[in-house]
Amino acid sequence: MTSRFLNKNLAGGALLDIGVYAISLARYFMSIKPKQILSQIRFAESGVDERAEMATIALTLHKRAVIAFEKGYIEIMEYPRADEEKIVYTSSGTIETIVAGKRSDALQYEMEDMEEAIISRKKDMLLTNTLDVMDIMTEIRHRWGMYYDSEKNL
Repeated sequence: MTSRFLNKNLAGGALLDIGVYAISLARYFMSIKPKQILSQIRFAESGVDERAEMATIALTLHKRAVIAFEKGYIEIMEYPRADEEKIVYTSSGTIETIVAGKRSDALQYEMEDMEEAIISRKKDMLLTNTLDVMDIMTEIRHRWGMYYDSEKNL
C-alpha cells in the first residue's frame, strides 16, 4: 500500500497512471471527442482505482494495448514504452512484427519530439485531443466520486 501506484495523493490508480495513454490512443482514432462515456470501477483498499474499464478500453496497471480492426488486430506490449508491436491478420493467422527504437530510450524520444515541436513551432501536436483526454478523465473521476483535495473547494 506504500507504492505510488496505490497512493491517491500521488495521483495513483489505473486511470491516471496508464489510463491517459489508453484514452489518448483511442482518441487518436476518433474524429471527434465521444459524447457519451461509460465506465466501470474497482477500487483498491487505498481508495485509488485498481481497475477501470471504459467502452472498449480496459485499463489495468499492466501496459498492453490491443487495437482491433475488421481483418486483424495490433498488439503492443509495454505500451506506451514499447519497442515492438505485432500485427495479427486473423483471416490468415499471419503475424507481422515491427521493431522500432529501444524501450529504454523512450523518455529521450519524447523529450526530443517536444523540443523539436517547440523549436519549429509545430502545430500538429494534437492539443485538442490532449484537452479532450483531460476532460474525459476528469468526467470519469467525478462520476466515480473521486476528487482531489484541490477540487473540493471549486
